[in-house]
Amino acid sequence: IDESPSHSFNTYTEFKLDSLNKKITLNFDYFTYKNDKERSYTSGNYTTSNNLLTDSFNAGDNFGNQKIQNYTGKNDVLLPLKKVDLSFGSRVSLTKTDNDIRFYDLTTGVAILDENQSNQFDFEENTQAIYFSASKSFGKKWETQVGLRYENTQTTGMSVQLNQKNENDYDRIF
Repeated sequence: IDESPSHSFNTYTEFKLDSLNKKITLNFDYFTYKNDKERSYTSGNYTTSNNLLTDSFNAGDNFGNQKIQNYTGKNDVLLPLKKVDLSFGSRVSLTKTDNDIRFYDLTTGVAILDENQSNQFDFEENTQAIYFSASKSFGKKWETQVGLRYENTQTTGMSVQLNQKNENDYDRIF
């Protein structure tokens, strides 16, 4: 059986503030994923009589190890008012990914690491967001909503093979 185990955990809490449906919700998620795969291949060109053509044989082994972890926390406030429904909240997300890919050329029968097709790459992304929206219903068929979201994101990527680190820090308004 080919398995790539993942695990997740979620907790959700809702606090009702009054009988008018005003409430606060808190949500936390955790997710982890691990994928360790070996993929082998052989290829070659053959004549119509099923003989291998000289210098057309290739073989390789590709080993991939991937680990992902994600943590997310979120809180929302819903305030239904007489003329409009208001909602606002915040969210924090932390993701870490570790990738280790190694390619071995097996054409000669001896495993030779191909550094041009191998790399260990680590990536982290941290995002913080706050948001606000207002909605209003006009009868049973019409509703309008307007909102604003601000995000701040920090990313770090590290290629061990290239000894290269890339960092980004940016803000976005949606």
